[in-house]
Amino acid sequence: MNFRTSLNTLALALIALIAYTRGPVLAALLLFAFLGSQVVGWTPRPVCGTATLILPILTGAVMEAFKFKVPELSYFSMEAKPVPVKFGQQVISHLASVPSVSDHTPGTSLAASPQDLKTLVQDIKITIDLCKKVVIKVPSADVGTLLLSDVFKQEMTESGQALARAVVDSALGTVVAANFSHSKTVTSGNEDFDSLVTLRKGLNTQKALTPRYFLGGTDVVANIANDPRVMSGLQYNQRITDDPYVRLQNIEGFSEVREYPNFPTTANLTGFGFEKRAIHIAVRQMMDSLDMARQLGIPTPILDHTEVDELTGLVFTSFLWIDVNTHDIYMAVVVMFGVRGGIGLSDDANPSSGAADAGMDPAGLRLISA
Repeated sequence: MNFRTSLNTLALALIALIAYTRGPVLAALLLFAFLGSQVVGWTPRPVCGTATLILPILTGAVMEAFKFKVPELSYFSMEAKPVPVKFGQQVISHLASVPSVSDHTPGTSLAASPQDLKTLVQDIKITIDLCKKVVIKVPSADVGTLLLSDVFKQEMTESGQALARAVVDSALGTVVAANFSHSKTVTSGNEDFDSLVTLRKGLNTQKALTPRYFLGGTDVVANIANDPRVMSGLQYNQRITDDPYVRLQNIEGFSEVREYPNFPTTANLTGFGFEKRAIHIAVRQMMDSLDMARQLGIPTPILDHTEVDELTGLVFTSFLWIDVNTHDIYMAVVVMFGVRGGIGLSDDANPSSGAADAGMDPAGLRLISA
């Protein structure tokens, strides 16, 4: 089949999906328009590839899951902007710092000892050098069955969760001694409520802010949750509920203590207590050559869409295309970002070269095993 036939196949498959997700009325209108185009005749356009209704719908489903299905992502400082950048480009992100308090004598000027907001908001140079994608293939023989199934909807949710977990994994990859110099040692298997006490006191000494969080591996958090003081109705009265991943709330100075199965174990790392500014993530829009091709009048036989969350600025880029040889349909969703943490937030030229307590080193405390 030629390229036109391939596009027609994709169009009919998308109309079928819209009928299932958005109702028959909209699908009927789209089908009428499609049939009308076949009667009038198809003329190649110099610029194509503009996203249809279905691509924003699918990308929106991925973004909703990304935002809400992986709560650990909210534990980190994040700045997202729908600004197109090249992969590997350095951008300036921003991180809030703590203003100092000065003495005041009533009757004197309140304007004395001001602190410039531009000084309080720290400029951070972050290289956008991480890019994660999920690619879904719908075989041509199964297009009608799969696109109309609940499994396809669920796959969009799973894709969003997978991308969010990949970003969390990258953030936790910065939890090493070169970035966070402070640590507390607890013998493996002996983690309990006292471990949280130790971390709270350590973060207090480091003057870390609130809210605070703790992430650890499955066994570590299970040991803490099974401490009688955590489970007792006379104390914290917290138990594992219908959520299979352990989550303790508002306990010993931590807003949340949560099990993270993919928690890194490099250099005997078992857990991490931290405040939000400890790790900073910058998300930017991926720049590609499609817009330039359209401006030059070059046909782009691929649908693309940029999904932006109005509240957070979070941005995804998605693509939809058909293999003209096999007629398999592909969808890819991409998120591009950069991450720095702890001491790495102090030196723009060499992020891991700072001294102890530089940058946001005091904002995190590693828990390691003996």
